Amino acid sequence: MSFVYPDYRSRSIYTLANSIARKLRIDADVSTRVLGEVEDTDLPLSLVLVDGLGWEMCEAYGLDISSAERFTTVFPSTTSNVLATLFSARYPSEHGIIGYTLYSKRLGVVVNTLEYTAAQGFGRDMLAKVEPMASMFYFRSTVKSACDMGKRVLIIQPSNIWQSEYSRMLYGTAEIQTYKTVFDAFQVYRNALEKGYDFVHLYIPYVDQMAHAYGPSSDPTVESARYIFSRVLSVFEQFRGGRWRFLLTADHGHIELSERVVMNDNQDLMGLLNCPPYGDPRAVMIRGGGQDAARYFEERYGNMQVFAKNSEELKGLMGPSKGPRLDDVMPDFIAVPTDNRGYFYNFRNSNPPTMVGSHSG
Repeated sequence: MSFVYPDYRSRSIYTLANSIARKLRIDADVSTRVLGEVEDTDLPLSLVLVDGLGWEMCEAYGLDISSAERFTTVFPSTTSNVLATLFSARYPSEHGIIGYTLYSKRLGVVVNTLEYTAAQGFGRDMLAKVEPMASMFYFRSTVKSACDMGKRVLIIQPSNIWQSEYSRMLYGTAEIQTYKTVFDAFQVYRNALEKGYDFVHLYIPYVDQMAHAYGPSSDPTVESARYIFSRVLSVFEQFRGGRWRFLLTADHGHIELSERVVMNDNQDLMGLLNCPPYGDPRAVMIRGGGQDAARYFEERYGNMQVFAKNSEELKGLMGPSKGPRLDDVMPDFIAVPTDNRGYFYNFRNSNPPTMVGSHSG
């Protein structure tokens, strides 16, 4: 398995984010202009994000992507990190939301970033009582900035994530409409495109959910991807005709895990670290232990590449700029598997992990 680095200067989620920001007349990285057809159009803009439907999956499912361009995502390729870049136009190394879970020295706890609660805890947004998520990280919402300038912005998302701390950080004061099923989602979306908005974003999580539960090659994942892809394109076709400029993307893809490695009972490893490993199954974050911990990971588990905190390689993965909050959350090392294994530390219970598909790194 070879590493693919984010193409932060050309075609990536980061450059897409900056093109959207410029279209909305928000200050952006002027060196990343790669979507002039988006930035220069007078048409309103709509972005559909199908969570988990990566390029290789589209190819494997026989989806027609002949008119699409292949973009890279950010690292780690996990939803909380990718959406933070997409709606701030900042590198992961700037906004600091660098994993599904991350350790915050400010809060003194491993944080589940999507739920904004302690990784060991249950319940959503428990840490908001300590510090709002937007101030915990170095985050500037391009959507909020657009709303502050008088743009009409609509976000369409599942009802179960409505008004979460993470969503409030991403979208600020934008109008939110919710849906309960995928069928409902497209009805809400079609209605919105008739209403005179400047920017409409539709987020669809179902391919990601199926891939995690059953694997990227499973029938439920393939069928959901084909259905959603065809429905998105049919809406695009219905409203194209000089009425909207449409964008369709994913945040990451999936691989099928060959093994789920649980680290809870590894006392040798726990003895080296300041806190349990965290991050993502394929981007394991290590705090404490120095070079001994890094060597242990490489020797104990094998097929693992370890990136040090201040290395040039890690800057290539997370971005060249350093935000003011990065030191608070940055681990000493990040271990990335070079095979198809996933690595887990169960914070909440002792049940074995059941994830079949995982973000690829």
